[in-house]
Amino acid sequence: MAHYIPIMLDCEGLKAVIVGGGRIAARKAAPLLEGGAELTVISPQLGPSLEQKWQLGEIIWMNRPYQAGDLKALKAALVYACTPDPMVNRNLAQEARELNIPVNVATRSSEGNFITPTVIRRGDLVISVSASGASPVLVRGITDELNARFGDEYALYLEFCRKVRERVKRQVDDPAKRLYLMNKLGELDIWEQIRAGEFQIWSEGQIDEWIVKG
Repeated sequence: MAHYIPIMLDCEGLKAVIVGGGRIAARKAAPLLEGGAELTVISPQLGPSLEQKWQLGEIIWMNRPYQAGDLKALKAALVYACTPDPMVNRNLAQEARELNIPVNVATRSSEGNFITPTVIRRGDLVISVSASGASPVLVRGITDELNARFGDEYALYLEFCRKVRERVKRQVDDPAKRLYLMNKLGELDIWEQIRAGEFQIWSEGQIDEWIVKG
């Protein structure tokens, strides 16, 4: 049984390849495009979602079946095998592994070397949930609980924290004071204002005043 490790991957400019043009391929494509990947889709047909992305110039479409050698030619860094044909997916996965390219296989996850978890996103807050393929039902239950627990207010809170943290890093040279301020930031009692829709992210002047007061 595979033992997976979680990784947060910066996809900006990453050359990703999806083989297959249906609903699964479209689902895999969405986060890649959100992350800024350069996405090529190899498939003789595209479903409505991917066709729209192609028409908008968001993806490159190779209008034909996958051929051996495609991954090397495209300089792929990340691969998804999403065709309905297990043999095609298996051959693609084998090529990817030989080239040391991470590959996800839709028809049989064990033939690839990474899987994609369920993701909950609230701005900068990203929560991934996976049962390593053992129980999709459990994953759905946990995801529902987390969706109820972490609302949209966390996006605003983390936007505020990021702004303050970046200002502190620019304004404060002393590592000890930086740490003190970061701890103090975490203790600010602003949740009631955020949940009531009354909180406004501080201006740079307000942040500077808070830093001086320490």
